[in-house]
Amino acid sequence: MKLFLGALALIVLAGCAGPDSAKALSDKDQPISVQAVTAAEVEEPMTVPILGAVTSSSRSSVGCEIDGQVTALLVREGEHVRAGQALIQLSANDAHAKYSAAEGGLKQATLSAQADEQITAAKLLSAQQDLARTQDRLNSDVKLAESRMAEMQAHYDQLKRGPRPQEIEAANSDVVAAQAVVESDKTTADYAKLVLKRKSSLLGQGGISQNEVAMAQLDYDHAVQSVAFAEQQLRAKQLYLNLLKEGTPREELAQGAAQLAAAKEAYRAANANLASIEDSKQAVLMAQADHDRAASRLKQLESGDLSDEGAKVSLAQQDLARTQIRTPIDGVVSSIKVVRGQVARAGQIVAEVIGQGGVQVEATAMEEDVSKIQRGQRVSLSLRDDPSRHMTGILRDILAPGSEGHSSRIIISIDASDGVRAGQVVTGDVVTSESHHVIKIPADALFSEMDGQADVFVADGETVRERPVQIGEKADGLVTIQSGIAAGDQMVVHPDTHLRDGSRIKVMRVSGGGQ
Repeated sequence: MKLFLGALALIVLAGCAGPDSAKALSDKDQPISVQAVTAAEVEEPMTVPILGAVTSSSRSSVGCEIDGQVTALLVREGEHVRAGQALIQLSANDAHAKYSAAEGGLKQATLSAQADEQITAAKLLSAQQDLARTQDRLNSDVKLAESRMAEMQAHYDQLKRGPRPQEIEAANSDVVAAQAVVESDKTTADYAKLVLKRKSSLLGQGGISQNEVAMAQLDYDHAVQSVAFAEQQLRAKQLYLNLLKEGTPREELAQGAAQLAAAKEAYRAANANLASIEDSKQAVLMAQADHDRAASRLKQLESGDLSDEGAKVSLAQQDLARTQIRTPIDGVVSSIKVVRGQVARAGQIVAEVIGQGGVQVEATAMEEDVSKIQRGQRVSLSLRDDPSRHMTGILRDILAPGSEGHSSRIIISIDASDGVRAGQVVTGDVVTSESHHVIKIPADALFSEMDGQADVFVADGETVRERPVQIGEKADGLVTIQSGIAAGDQMVVHPDTHLRDGSRIKVMRVSGGGQ
């Protein structure tokens, strides 16, 4: 993979002296023209170092990934096999038991998580409903208290103001009208009385019937009642007029003030009660958090490997699958290295399969680095005897470490067109998914290079300083600096043979570079 250093910027550090001053300088004092780049920190993938050898990819040493007793040899030496075909069966009793236990644990945990999710969902709904009811009730209390306070304020204002002239005038008109009604009703009653008297006299003379006299009596009684009702209305209207003329009594005014004060206190209390909504909101937040945790737990369990229980099931499945030892390639079984009843150990080679074509790299990685690598990762390789020969491979398989070792065997696929042959030793690095920051500069900035050490000239104003550095990987014209300089330091590239520590310099602008 091509590395590039986009952050290396070409710079101009100093100008030229004037013509007159240049003439005054001797050749020894003349500044040396140089080219410089700024060292910058860049991010690159972390790697895992490996050491291995080129082997024929048509040969596969098939090994155990777990300890187990051989219960069956499923093929014979000389038999043709296909990639993925089972060669040897190990005892699966323990693996089956572990798988059943792990699956049962996952099922039980899932049922428990489902119940917990339902319970927390119900509690969340209840808390949300309680919040809604509390908000409605308290807001309603505030509105009612506010309305009552406005009503009492208006009533008290009216009491303080007293009757208006138009109110007294209207009340006086009501009294006059009531008096007229009384006079009219009295006239009607007098006339009804006269009619009754005359009809009673005619009844004695036999001129009219008793029924006519009864009707006259009824009319008279009704007229008398009307007079009484009209007089009652007159007295009421007269009393109201007198009250208006006297103004609001002191007692009534005090009562109105007390009613207004009570209404204001009720409004203040209703507003104060709104703070209790926060308790209901907090209850909703807590219920939501509980439900989120329960839902997340259930999702993890249902997703499989995301939970501890699911991971146990996955590991148990893998161990169960590993009880059948399979060939990774098509070919012919050249040898079976175990017998039925034998206990095979993890990492032990139990069979050899010979296939057709290509080459591969069989390498080792330290046990502490195995967790950082995985199938499908890119591997940068070079020949140990000729480091300039580079190639790229893909990590194809990781075998379990042997019981007596602290490293794991890995298989790397490479292209046969790279021109390597079986038996050649290679070194390399597996490019992981993790990354770190390093400093890179052009390799042309190095001089006096030997055994991972070199020197560089670092621009310091109008002079340079010679500085030793420890170097790492070289690629695409760049070199990794492990120590000696820092990001921001300015390196001289293609240093002049006359350049020395403390030499005066003039940095010239250059186009290109930085890659």
